[in-house]
Amino acid sequence: MAETHVLFVEDDDVIREATQLALERDGFRVTAMPDGLSGLDAFRATRPDIALLDVMVPGLDGVSLCRRIRDESTVPVIMLSARADSIDVVLGLEAGADDYVTKP
Repeated sequence: MAETHVLFVEDDDVIREATQLALERDGFRVTAMPDGLSGLDAFRATRPDIALLDVMVPGLDGVSLCRRIRDESTVPVIMLSARADSIDVVLGLEAGADDYVTKP
């Protein structure tokens, strides 16, 4: 059985590395990128099974990245953010995200 491949885009080094380690420990293959533009390149190069996108990343923000992914794929996308305003949630979901999770 093939490993599920996760694209994880997060600009905070500590969060990115800790989350990548936790996902790998649970059997996922992870491609972790620090910004939206490298995340888009990685998406196109690796075609992951799911994308976890922080909303506020440099270069190409997570909502814009989600739109670009949606232009090319129906892969599940989960937006992650410290912002829990209903407007932010609606923007993420309207961009094509399947879910929007707020960080603790």
